[in-house]
Amino acid sequence: MSKWCSKQEESSFFAGRVLYGLLALLHIVCPLLFFTDLTRNPYFTQISLLYAGVFLALGLYAAGAIAKGQFRFTRTGFDGPLLILTALMGLAWGVSWVQHPALRLPIWNEGGRVTMFWLVNCLAVFGLAVQLRDEAWDERFRWMIILVGVLAGGYGILQYTGHEFIWPKSLNPYNGRPVSTFGNPNFLSSYLVLLLPLAFVEMLSSESTRRRAAFAAAFLVTAVAVICTMTRSSWIGALVAMAAVVWLTRKQMAFRKKWVAGIFVFVVMIAAFWPTSPLAGKSVRPAERIAELVQGVAGEKIYGSWHQRLMIWSCAWDMVRERPILGKGWGCFELFYPFYQGWYLADHVFQGFRTHANNAHNIVLEIWSQLGTAGMGIFLWIGLLVVESSRRGIPLLPEKERLPAWALFAGIAGMMADNFFGNVSLFFAVPAFLFWWMMGTLARTAFPRGEGVHRARGALALGLGGLLFGFCAVGMFRAFRHWRAEVNYFAGFKKAKQGEMRDAVAFLEKSYRDRRWEVNNNYELGNAYARQARWSEEKGLPQESRRLFGKALHAYDEAIAANAGYDEIHFNKAAILTQMDRTEEAVLHYRAALVINPMSLESYRALGNVYLAQVSSLDSAGSQEKAPLEHAVDHYERAVFYFPDDKDLWNNLGYLRTRLNHNEKALEAYARAYRLDVTFSVAWKNMRIALVSLGRTDHPLLAVPSLWQQAQKDMEQQRWADARRRVEDVLARGMEDVQVRKALAFLRDK
Repeated sequence: MSKWCSKQEESSFFAGRVLYGLLALLHIVCPLLFFTDLTRNPYFTQISLLYAGVFLALGLYAAGAIAKGQFRFTRTGFDGPLLILTALMGLAWGVSWVQHPALRLPIWNEGGRVTMFWLVNCLAVFGLAVQLRDEAWDERFRWMIILVGVLAGGYGILQYTGHEFIWPKSLNPYNGRPVSTFGNPNFLSSYLVLLLPLAFVEMLSSESTRRRAAFAAAFLVTAVAVICTMTRSSWIGALVAMAAVVWLTRKQMAFRKKWVAGIFVFVVMIAAFWPTSPLAGKSVRPAERIAELVQGVAGEKIYGSWHQRLMIWSCAWDMVRERPILGKGWGCFELFYPFYQGWYLADHVFQGFRTHANNAHNIVLEIWSQLGTAGMGIFLWIGLLVVESSRRGIPLLPEKERLPAWALFAGIAGMMADNFFGNVSLFFAVPAFLFWWMMGTLARTAFPRGEGVHRARGALALGLGGLLFGFCAVGMFRAFRHWRAEVNYFAGFKKAKQGEMRDAVAFLEKSYRDRRWEVNNNYELGNAYARQARWSEEKGLPQESRRLFGKALHAYDEAIAANAGYDEIHFNKAAILTQMDRTEEAVLHYRAALVINPMSLESYRALGNVYLAQVSSLDSAGSQEKAPLEHAVDHYERAVFYFPDDKDLWNNLGYLRTRLNHNEKALEAYARAYRLDVTFSVAWKNMRIALVSLGRTDHPLLAVPSLWQQAQKDMEQQRWADARRRVEDVLARGMEDVQVRKALAFLRDK
């Protein structure tokens, strides 16, 4: 730097160098730094560091601009559509807040969380990549992220083969699929899909054999790591990315035919003969992963990866049909999804799947369900702009810049294909960071619209700079507090599992103070309070128990304010309300739990007990009111629809029908309860009472107890033929009991 430069130029220079260095550090550290026992999700530290780093980068950019006395920015053809999309996000979020008054706090919290991700992890990263124009640094960034991909991918390959050299034991939460430094194989695979075209074009453009071999090796490590993740959507994304880059660089490939042929033959051979991970519970090779999916799509078997996504896509489409213009609100998919799944859970194909979904697992349905057709139109507009601007702009670039630009385009296309076919990596920090960095670089390179200069001097410069610095400082502090809250939450969660409730409460209260509306820390805090309350109750401390139950209810309320879509929160709150004799409130929360998860047998039983207690209290008071009885009957009829093999539900339904003098239907319920368990004497006695009420003396099941008792005596005395005849007679009367069927199978072998 010249000693004659001004102080403004000097400070601007250093701010710029520090900014480039900081962004390079984010590209290196965030994908590689992770901890397995510090936070619930090992990638949460990456998220916090990335947020803090982006806020700091914005502050440094502003410092450099203020030091020069002006704000200069490069405009691109994407600026307008992105700003319109952002405005639409705010509008859809606000409209959803107005339309759902009962869910306003969860809508505010969920929408705010996702909006912050969009503003910081997407738009700010895009903007920084656009503004930082330096060819030398562009090349350094490409090399750095390729190196990071090689390190992360290489580590993933070692994990796949059962070699763990960082942690004391192998990390295997995904049945042999490597998590590397990303905590999730699906995020690792998407990150690597973005890098495949970059490594490929660096190999094509390298003049020296040594450098060409280095980038060929980087490409192969990245490609093999994508195979190891066993993420089929990323395989599709990788094929799209490589097909695009091969087509777009076909002229340059003519000079590297042997190299290209060699690496592609190698990748095909690896994909065809790649072995199963020794950590996998069963044989899982690439061909087998594809075969499993084909069988699921063809309907040959229930396959979780396919059928659960099918249910999520169906719910997302239901959201589109309900709110076709603006959707359910930006950031609100996770909140609303549980309220749409009940219809599908009635189908046995979907029963048993988890009742929560963070994302739609399809980028089109993700946007469409939350922003409606208006948002979908803008999204498609941006996609067409990427294609058209690249088609027109990249061929005009100098040869040195053209290949990297095509690689950026191909990587972006691959990432979009990956997220269309089931991945959700565009909504997680590190893969999204690289994606939007590449989007910004491509926009600056292929679709620039010139520069604009905005000068700020004196008080205006200080005011604008102070405002921006304040915003960045608050953002950094917020990222730190969220990270600290997650650390304390996980520590409290582990203490609770170990039964150390005082320590658990202490950690969870710290987590709550750092991040008030976070669903997990509040839920666990409520559970910890409730366990302490029950312990106090057992020790004969009713006042302390009541106080702790009150704190547990407050924690559950805060969890619901964060995200009201978890049935277990409503269930636990209802259980406490029942214990505190606040029955009407308990009924509301039990019903909310069942709306979210109609496959919760525990909720049916708990709410059923509340209804039975209400009916009993009406009897004690001599009331003739039928409404509670009718509500109870309706509840149990729903319960047996979802759980037709639960004898207690059928027996209770029969009792309630008897109370309403629906004796014919009561008889059906008692008979079904007894058919399910030949030893269920209560149901058999109730069935006889129902028959007397109907004036009947005959029923096929009346003879079953004596037949079954005699069959058991025959088996004890080894009279196999007589026993078999009687057991067959029992089954012929409509019994469904498993033990009766087992007895017949045993006797047929005699």
